[in-house]
Amino acid sequence: MVNFDTFLDVIGPFGRYQKIHTITLYLVIIPSGIQNLLNIYLLATPEHWCDVRELANLSVQEQIQLTAPLTQSYANDIDASCMIRDFNYSEVYLAFVRNESYNVNISELRQCSNWQYDYSVYGTTGVTKWNLVCSNASLPAMAQSIYMFGFLLGAFLIGYSSDRFGRKITLYGSVVGVIVFALLSCVQQNLWAHIILRMIAGVAACGCITVAFIIVMEMIGPTKRMIPGLSAQVFFALGYMIVSFVAYFARGFVLTNAILSALPIVFLCYWWTEPESARWLLAHGRVEEAKTIMKKMAKTNKVSIDADALVNEFKDEEIDLSTNRSDSSHRNDKHYTVLDIVRTPNMRKKSANILFNCAELFPTVVRTIGVGMGSMSARLGGLVAPFVTELKIFWLPLPTIIFGLFALVAGFLSFLLPETLGEKLPDTLEEGEAFGKDMKLLECYYARRRRSGRASAIDDQDGQQKCV
Repeated sequence: MVNFDTFLDVIGPFGRYQKIHTITLYLVIIPSGIQNLLNIYLLATPEHWCDVRELANLSVQEQIQLTAPLTQSYANDIDASCMIRDFNYSEVYLAFVRNESYNVNISELRQCSNWQYDYSVYGTTGVTKWNLVCSNASLPAMAQSIYMFGFLLGAFLIGYSSDRFGRKITLYGSVVGVIVFALLSCVQQNLWAHIILRMIAGVAACGCITVAFIIVMEMIGPTKRMIPGLSAQVFFALGYMIVSFVAYFARGFVLTNAILSALPIVFLCYWWTEPESARWLLAHGRVEEAKTIMKKMAKTNKVSIDADALVNEFKDEEIDLSTNRSDSSHRNDKHYTVLDIVRTPNMRKKSANILFNCAELFPTVVRTIGVGMGSMSARLGGLVAPFVTELKIFWLPLPTIIFGLFALVAGFLSFLLPETLGEKLPDTLEEGEAFGKDMKLLECYYARRRRSGRASAIDDQDGQQKCV
């Protein structure tokens, strides 16, 4: 069976072609980072205080002096911004400006119905637009969780779409989705319409990072994947930096959202400049299209290959990446789903421990689904994180302890995964199930120590994979 990694060894595992497209594809990750952080600014809560119209002619300090509760029960900032003294403020105002004394009961309080905000830091935000304070103070956290639910949903939908319909069309659709739904969200006057549109934008943002990462990993040889794989997070962090930069100068709910959501428009040209994944094309029997891309890869890397021999090799081989069976018609009819990555024991173990190296653990036919499942697992944390932080009201270190314990557990579980350094990407479900199946717990770790940090995988005489 033809192995695409063998072709990459011939033209260079990380040549000029791969370097160019790694950078251009990773640029698409930036909008994903932007959308993930954007709610922090869109729904930021500025300093606020109760708005008493009768005191509008007084300074802010004078208004707070007259209205803020003084009882011990309302000494904290949250309660002080939600409750005011229950006065007849028309009488209080007249007495105050005339410098006359007035007799009132300062212990009687009532809830605010309107607020004033400090616009000096954030400008306008969703909080100031929809008064998401006091009794509505939990809605910003809920909005972020709903956005992360969209990201989680995208991990499943994008994974299926990418493996079923193609990497390129899914990536392009994700870019268009971010542009359309994020821009629509910034002009909505209804809070829940804004939240739902942001959730859909989260689905698309998930596609930007997941599919771009997969395409890059599939075009790079086994020995050169580590640095490019880790570099994806650099572009995600660049998105964070851009959000801070734009929000600092724009300082407005609509303007900040519009500028940042329109940035991905520059990537619309990718439909004509970025090719489909040749590995995915081979996996789905589209050999002629794959050959065209592979020839271009070799030409860009300035490697001379026998094009006719390459064509015949891929034409004559039965490239059945779903079952390794001789029935090639089954190959083209098989549609893979998330269930395929948990059908066998070894694949289930990988599916339960996925995030950083899952792109190398799952076979081509379900790789995006597998990576999507890893991303989806992370989004579960994103869903609950805004609410876990609220546990600090019971004990200040509690949120940090919870996050730390989960990180420790995840670290220990990673020892159950096989070493991927220098290994060829599995293509079929059978290859994915066999990969690392015979490795024992910590076997690769101690082997690397004995060999001064160098790990590789070979097949023993029985064809079983071991770490040496």
